[in-house]
Amino acid sequence: MQELNAINARALAFGVRTYWIGLEKRGRTWLWSNGNAPTFLNWRGREPDGCCGGNVSCAIVGYGNFPGARWDDTSCNRVPPGLNGYFCRMN
Repeated sequence: MQELNAINARALAFGVRTYWIGLEKRGRTWLWSNGNAPTFLNWRGREPDGCCGGNVSCAIVGYGNFPGARWDDTSCNRVPPGLNGYFCRMN
């Protein structure tokens, strides 16, 4: 959670409100782009809900609900309204 808070502070500093986080659904399991399972979940409300078209297998932060940096599932094949960018983790 500390890492997520640091990313969100950085996002706000750059005016980024909605962004990809590299979490994707593979089968029935959500995994980071490096194949690791998340160590915590931060879904918004009833997410992931698989709503609203296409390949709903990617996760974003924000989507009109930035406080708390909650996650929302979305289509991997289209850019959600308000998307400003993405964050990548470097080792």
